[in-house]
Amino acid sequence: NRNAVGFDLQKAYIDLCKQSIVQARLLREAKQIAVQDDARFVPKYFEPETISLI
Repeated sequence: NRNAVGFDLQKAYIDLCKQSIVQARLLREAKQIAVQDDARFVPKYFEPETISLI
């Protein structure tokens, strides 16, 4: 039940991730976000110190 953000360049993987989230009903328990972009651009999406990388 962790909040998570995933980055991928390919739309197919983003779509697959979104389907998995819905099927597992994770949206009710934790916030899961899939972003189609390069992970090097994380700062474009989030303010500093608002996420930790694992």
